[in-house]
Amino acid sequence: MKKLFKYIFTGASALILASCNNFLDVNGNNPNSPTTATPELVLPQAITYMANNFVNYSDYGRTIIYIANAGGYGGWGTQFTYDYTNSNFNNLFTSVYDNVLDFEFVIKNSDAATGPYFIAASNISKAFLYMNLVNEFNDVPFTEAAKGADFLTPKYDKAQDIYKGLVTILDDAIAQIKAVPPGSALQLGGADVLFKGDMNKWIQFANTIKLKLYVYANGKGVFTGQPTFSAEGFLTDDAMVNPGYEKLDGKQNPWWNRHHSDYNQAAQVAYGRQYIANTFTLQFYNGNKITDEGRGKATYRLWPTVATNHMGNAPTPDNLPTIGGTLGSSPFYIGTPGATTGGQNTIGTLKGLAMSQPIMLAAESHFLQAEAMVNGILTGDAAVAFKAGIEASFKYLYKGADGGVAAGKDPAADAAKYIAANPNSPLVNFVLADTKEKKVEAIVTQKFIAYNNIGGHIAWEDFRRTGYPTIVANGSSTQTFVSTKSNATTVDKLPGRLLYPVSEFTLNADNVPKDVTVFGSYVFYDRRNK
Repeated sequence: MKKLFKYIFTGASALILASCNNFLDVNGNNPNSPTTATPELVLPQAITYMANNFVNYSDYGRTIIYIANAGGYGGWGTQFTYDYTNSNFNNLFTSVYDNVLDFEFVIKNSDAATGPYFIAASNISKAFLYMNLVNEFNDVPFTEAAKGADFLTPKYDKAQDIYKGLVTILDDAIAQIKAVPPGSALQLGGADVLFKGDMNKWIQFANTIKLKLYVYANGKGVFTGQPTFSAEGFLTDDAMVNPGYEKLDGKQNPWWNRHHSDYNQAAQVAYGRQYIANTFTLQFYNGNKITDEGRGKATYRLWPTVATNHMGNAPTPDNLPTIGGTLGSSPFYIGTPGATTGGQNTIGTLKGLAMSQPIMLAAESHFLQAEAMVNGILTGDAAVAFKAGIEASFKYLYKGADGGVAAGKDPAADAAKYIAANPNSPLVNFVLADTKEKKVEAIVTQKFIAYNNIGGHIAWEDFRRTGYPTIVANGSSTQTFVSTKSNATTVDKLPGRLLYPVSEFTLNADNVPKDVTVFGSYVFYDRRNK
């Protein structure tokens, strides 16, 4: 659904969205009436929408870095060539601003005395959304965005200034939470479909977002001095959204709904059939680069004989995932393919239709801490944080649809086996990474593994800023994930960034940045900037 003036709408925007998604229905039989909307009703739908946006971003990133095309499907087009236009991936821009407006409604309609938790959680969520926007579009509307009729055509702020502004928002939100006298504020309760009202976890989430901003901007002249973080620390468990996903139209987990089967569950959806593992990524499991039997089994169907391809190649029959000879009928993920039963619950990346939707893994929190320690942003032992990140990755994959680690699975023990199975690899054994560059490569490579088929955009962000995992220019399918049909004129044959959507050139033409190109423009932290 498109909005004519996405920056103008106030809280009513959240209610308009109700007609598009059952989880956004806050008014029963009259979802388009703004008269009964309250922060308690809008906050859960806004957080749920944030999880949907995470899935959109992840799908964009994973088509570049993690997956390849199976057979029997056409229409790949710009996914092969990277020659994006202003019509590609518009939802990564417009839907995030829709989401920001939902949180603005909560902020503006919460009483400062009784609703500080609602205000703080919404501001932390806004910071998370804006961070994702900047990481794909660089300069975007920020200070004048979502301000109503006073700013019908908001200016675009510099990405670096937005990063600074987000740190201020996060610090203020943490201070607001910590300043609440016990028992004096309305609790989030059931309105919090992310942390179930645990404000310590909201603080940890805010700290982790802030740390990510510092890590990404490191060396770019954005921040000066050492950052400080609230004593609550960083996320120690996966940040996962679950508003009550179930087997109903519009109410399944969005990742499952897109890659496994819809609520009718008559057949596996096309996304799950047309995507298969790229050969490059599998090298970090099958022993060509790293041996990782535990996560290989938890991630890929028919391990270790996994169907793979190099993006852009016409796959041969031997590379196609098949069941009964039907091209593309078997998915890459473990578990039961789409069926009338909806598939059985399992572990891995697609655990079940009611699984919680992750928006930040604990593994990422630990790896961000490790990289920050290597770069002097934090003090501490990077090796300890690195190991904790590996263990957290195993733990997430071993969780079932109910959020608990499956019976018979031991993440810590299997992480130890993984490290022992790769005694000569500095990508696994941190002590062997004897330079700063090697340490960062190990950390980012392990984060790449942790987010495989979970957070594709995060791996793509890391590659743009660090160049890891390392690829070989014009290399073979085991040496690079770059499409064989790339039209990119960049040195690495990969896109620089996404373009602003067509609507911006219609509604905000005086402010939208000009002369932005797919292959010559980059986000401020991109290593390819000259």
